[in-house]
Amino acid sequence: MARPRYAIVEAPSVLGLFPKGVERLPEALLGAGLADRLGARRAGRVEPPAYDPRRDPATGL
Repeated sequence: MARPRYAIVEAPSVLGLFPKGVERLPEALLGAGLADRLGARRAGRVEPPAYDPRRDPATGL
C-alpha cells in the first residue's frame, strides 16, 4: 500500500484572542472526515500554550 501523499499536523490556535471554540476546529474537521477525503495521514498535534490575558512585560504584547 502506498504511503499517503499528504500529512495533517493539527495546530489549534486562537491567535492570542479569547478562546471561543475555534481552538477545537482541528478535531471538528478531522471528525468530519477531512483526512480520509484527502487521503492524508495524521502526523501529530502541536499544543499551543494556554490562553493568558496578561501582557508580556518584556514586549508589552
